[in-house]
Amino acid sequence: MGALKAKQTRQQELRQTIASADTIRPAVDRKAVERQVRGRLTEWRSLLASDGAAGRQLFREVLAGPIRFTPETGETLVYRFEGEVAIGRLFSGVAGVAPFMASPAGFEPAF
Repeated sequence: MGALKAKQTRQQELRQTIASADTIRPAVDRKAVERQVRGRLTEWRSLLASDGAAGRQLFREVLAGPIRFTPETGETLVYRFEGEVAIGRLFSGVAGVAPFMASPAGFEPAF
């Protein structure tokens, strides 16, 4: 009976820890993050328009696969292009928010 009571107590403690961890949010200045991201987008546009080699390198870093070009029929030849972007690579380090966070206190594994 004592082992069951101990397990129930431990289960309740873990539930409380999880509930308190759900309320922890990092302080983020959303306006500053938006400014940084918009600034980076402006840099990328400029880079893609002016420097072919650097633009290709940017594509290599952010694309998750190849770009697909599909001709569209019409009076003039137009191509639709599409590809997958690795969002994590695209904005990694841009916003000034740490990509990884430590576990909240009390969440350490017991060994």
